[in-house]
Amino acid sequence: MVMIKTHIPNIISALRIALCIPMFFAEAMSPLFVGCYLLAGISDMLDGFLARKLGVTSEFGARLDSVADFVFVITAFAKLFPLLNFPIWIWLIIIMIAVMKITSSIVSKLRSGKVVFLHTKANKIAGFVLFIGMLFAKTSCFQYVVIGIIVIAMYAAVDEMVRVARNIFQ
Repeated sequence: MVMIKTHIPNIISALRIALCIPMFFAEAMSPLFVGCYLLAGISDMLDGFLARKLGVTSEFGARLDSVADFVFVITAFAKLFPLLNFPIWIWLIIIMIAVMKITSSIVSKLRSGKVVFLHTKANKIAGFVLFIGMLFAKTSCFQYVVIGIIVIAMYAAVDEMVRVARNIFQ
């Protein structure tokens, strides 16, 4: 029983990768796509929580979670990108947020020798809002949802940059 307990979070992370296969081949926003998308997103929230709760965190589990996150994000982006018909100003803000996140990662790499992704409340909220917001991709209100996501993601990116900068100057 203890042996199974230690693997539950990793099995959930691996399940997220497996869910990306039917998600990739399904039509964007079809019931199959949305079902896999929701299950993969829930698994992302559940695996780390369970690893901490069960006391079975590991370097392997953290790396598997990161790989599963990467596969999920790339799959979702590849399928949803054709639906993202935004004006140029929204794309510019999205690029600015990405540059801020990349800059924080580079600075953390230079400072500590490894890339550190801060799991702040702002980042978690931004990720959750982005995850839920994408379910509105085929609706008429999607552009307004995106503006809300951008505001929260911008706050999270600035917060992360400030935290990284504070680390440098301490």
